[in-house]
Amino acid sequence: MIRDLTAKEEEFLVKYCMEPENIWLALAIGQIQPVLRKKIVCFLEELDTNVRKKLKEYDLRWETCIQKTNLEEEESSIYKISMKAKDIQIELCYQKENLYVGIPKKKALPPADDLRDLFKDEGLKDSEEDDDCLWPWWIYPEESHKSVVDLITRHDDQRRREKIEYFTNELVLIAKAISKALRA
Repeated sequence: MIRDLTAKEEEFLVKYCMEPENIWLALAIGQIQPVLRKKIVCFLEELDTNVRKKLKEYDLRWETCIQKTNLEEEESSIYKISMKAKDIQIELCYQKENLYVGIPKKKALPPADDLRDLFKDEGLKDSEEDDDCLWPWWIYPEESHKSVVDLITRHDDQRRREKIEYFTNELVLIAKAISKALRA
């Protein structure tokens, strides 16, 4: 999730932590990962509550799921909403240090042009599209919301609420657009 260390940086860190006066640091590093994971899960639980509420408001029949968070992976889905009847999912993912919202390729997806128009109608910024990719649709968040590191380092409640509201809207409006396209 956080950028990989170069071989030289890793060598320096290991050597530094193995010095007798710094062994506490090596032990502390091992204890930090569960704390980071817990902070991300707390964020996702708040997000899930908001998304469920908004889906209900719009009468959208999508299910939500907090994914297992593996901080060692370079790319992973951490939250998803799905329309099981159509086998369609919308996922909040991270790739290295950046968050994005993606829609995995499925046969049941509405045509690309229809989706693009409906995304614009819902006020979503234009999506990236790649026919050769496992993610035919993905949306990179605005600069102020794209960092995964923000999920674990920001302690400002106002900033946290803004981020939760931002991703709630992104996920729900995409679900709304897909639902609208499938009804048409």
